[in-house]
Amino acid sequence: MKARQRRSASKSYSFSKIFTSIGLSLGLLSTSPVYAAANPAVSFTDIGQNFSWAMPAIQALVSANIVSGRDSSHFAPQAPVTRAEFAKLLVLALKLPLVKPDNPTFSDVPQSFWGYSYIETAYKNGLIFGVGDRRFAPGDPVKREDVVTMIGRALLKDSLDSLNVSNIQTFSDYQSIDPYARGGVAAATQLHIVNGYVDKTFRPQGLTNRAEASQIIYQTMNVSTDQIHSLEIPKITISQLPAQLKIGDKQSFTATVAYPDGTTSNAPIHWSVAGGTGTIDTQGMFTATNSGTGTVQADVYLPNGRQVSASVPVQVAAPISKLVLNPDVIEMTSGESQAITVTAFDANGNSVNPPAVTWSVTGNIGTVSNNGTFQATQAGQGTITATLAQAGQAPVTASLPVVVLTPYHLSILPETTSAYYPGQNIPVKVQLLDDKNQPVNTDSSRSITLTVTMPDGGTYTRTAIDANGIATFSLSHTLAGNYSVTASGEHLIQSQADSFTVLPGAPAALNVFATPSPWVTPNQSVALKAVAVDTWGNVLPNIHLPVQVSLSDSQHGAFAAVNGTTGSDSSIGSFVAGQTKGDTTVNVTATSDGQPITGSTTLHVYTAQGAGLVSGKGVWMMWSDWKNHNVDDTLAKLKQAGVTHIYLEVATTSDGFYGKDALNDFLPKAHDQGFVVIGWIYAQLKDPYADAAQTIQVAQYATPRGDKVDGIAADLEDATYLSATNLDTYSKSLRSNLGDNYPLIAVTYPESWRPNLPWTTFAQYYDVIAPMDYWHYNEKSYSYDTVYNQIKPEVDNIRKATGNPYIAVTMIGQSYNMFNDAGQEPTGTEITAAMQAAKDSGSVGYSTYRMFTATPDEWNAFANFKW
Repeated sequence: MKARQRRSASKSYSFSKIFTSIGLSLGLLSTSPVYAAANPAVSFTDIGQNFSWAMPAIQALVSANIVSGRDSSHFAPQAPVTRAEFAKLLVLALKLPLVKPDNPTFSDVPQSFWGYSYIETAYKNGLIFGVGDRRFAPGDPVKREDVVTMIGRALLKDSLDSLNVSNIQTFSDYQSIDPYARGGVAAATQLHIVNGYVDKTFRPQGLTNRAEASQIIYQTMNVSTDQIHSLEIPKITISQLPAQLKIGDKQSFTATVAYPDGTTSNAPIHWSVAGGTGTIDTQGMFTATNSGTGTVQADVYLPNGRQVSASVPVQVAAPISKLVLNPDVIEMTSGESQAITVTAFDANGNSVNPPAVTWSVTGNIGTVSNNGTFQATQAGQGTITATLAQAGQAPVTASLPVVVLTPYHLSILPETTSAYYPGQNIPVKVQLLDDKNQPVNTDSSRSITLTVTMPDGGTYTRTAIDANGIATFSLSHTLAGNYSVTASGEHLIQSQADSFTVLPGAPAALNVFATPSPWVTPNQSVALKAVAVDTWGNVLPNIHLPVQVSLSDSQHGAFAAVNGTTGSDSSIGSFVAGQTKGDTTVNVTATSDGQPITGSTTLHVYTAQGAGLVSGKGVWMMWSDWKNHNVDDTLAKLKQAGVTHIYLEVATTSDGFYGKDALNDFLPKAHDQGFVVIGWIYAQLKDPYADAAQTIQVAQYATPRGDKVDGIAADLEDATYLSATNLDTYSKSLRSNLGDNYPLIAVTYPESWRPNLPWTTFAQYYDVIAPMDYWHYNEKSYSYDTVYNQIKPEVDNIRKATGNPYIAVTMIGQSYNMFNDAGQEPTGTEITAAMQAAKDSGSVGYSTYRMFTATPDEWNAFANFKW
């Protein structure tokens, strides 16, 4: 699913490079037309008297290979131009580099469409947008208002939206011009690319024929830079932002006036100052005369009568009259360091930028660096002083008192007992020692912190106050294993680590589980194990006790070899699944010190191979989702939401099989909670044999307890290498090594996005196809119906593409934000619509990507949906 992480979208587009290329290729950087002459060799017999006005334009564009005739003698000037044809015409005229993205922007413009690259190129460069609902309507005739809007976007870029449209309000049909097109109409008419009709109408909904389109493009190509600049509002930039100034300082300012295409204006700059802080000359040299905050402004008057302005604040500080040091007192031990900051205030009480001061220390206690860091070297008392020298004024100083203490060391006193049982009191005492390692016997009331590191890697702290140089802590633990402790405190030297051990208690129950998984297909055999645990859940792997085993029913399978004992290194027997789908409970009993101890586990017999595993609701988790969240809390949240299966990312082509630690920790706990866990693999297929070898390694990997993933989700989305040959090579290798019955799920794009994928090869090798159908790919609001109608057809699309009307499909939905803009994640309403559409379409399940990127609104909708 790397593509999902790569994809992003933005509403802002930059056309500086494009516009420069337009100017160079179409003569827009010249003030005179470049296509005034026609090619006399071009001759069409159907132009006639009615279209003679368009002949120079047609000849020029034919010569430039921008348009062509229907044949050598016919141009078809009256034929209407479609939206796709005009997009191509405009892209060719602008000489824009063609793009061909993997994912179509518009649902009705697939990669196979003849105009795909031209439409995508026009969209990428901001010349066109769709007609709504991810459609472009490429075959519809192009309207006059759309033609001029595309032209306006090409010539004026971002300036189009701010264009004055008063000149077109004289058209009698002005109100019928769509608001989005009014800037384009204004630009095209002011640049004399198009005109209104003699009846004072513009006819925005009117259609454009081939002769008109040629004339419009011809006129566009002859628009000069000066004409464009006459409509644009340039931006003035003051290049030198001032630092804080003092009275008498001088600061030089410069300003640049630039149009959107990057060209600059030589119009003179008029400088002025507001706020009474100083004066500025005609060259932009500012002289500070009074303290306070003011403004320097640059004004430019353009030839078209417009004025543009820009300003920057300027602050002039009064002389500094006061320094304040932080902290205002220091107490520390020799060997420690402390940063000191300086705040300066002027005579008006205003805070000003920190000045450069000189530091001094009295008392022979340490040194201060130029940046204000005090290093304590020996015990004693003294003073640190900061001095600011100002020209023509008395120095300003500030001081703070310093006490440097003799450092005390911390030592954890040894106890006679280092091994404890769960719940037993564990005393820890910390002794203060002086610099000669002698006990400090006076009560100094110091706060001492004890840091405890637990067997599972977790840590916590306890705090106590010393009494006569000793701090006493009382601990109690039930988790068996080795603990380490260290002591620390302010101005104290940290102790070395000490340790103690908590021993497990007596056997109290049995932890019963199946390996490699509690999910079993008919006739499949799994091993059963029982490990003794104490009252607190500590595992006793080496306790061997004879067991008795019983099943809650016999219709789902049978138990064999009732001759085992407890212990992680031994099996109590095996379970062979029957033909009936459902759950059965294995009950195990043993006796310890004359007392019975029991445990049980549930085995799940499922049918339909992979489809039976991924029915219902699922979630996708990356390695970081496992690593950064408590596993027990995660599983509890999933259980509450009704989730049945989890896809856990453990390997990619570039990163290798990196997820063993995740499987070791997550997989057994998930199995014990009744979850299916599918190993999620990203296979690039550049080397299908290497990808297959890695996928097989994941499928066959066993955790220390013996658990294996319940199936493989092969993420096959890299369009560069996803050919039928590579897919067949990879998939055939999986089947030959893992067997025909091993659950394989193919993760790929929806058929509506990628109709040309090797769908029949997917159907040949995979039990389930999981399309990543993400709908929220534009920064806008989505209705319930919009989402529902996108998701609903996908199951049928895939079944038709594969030629298998019964192949299982499970939908992957979106619960992450494709954009950098907050508030552009799918809503709970969208989640509900997607899930209902998947259910109504016959999808065996619905999983969300990703669990930990879902907002509360998204997660609640997902959790509350009943599958």
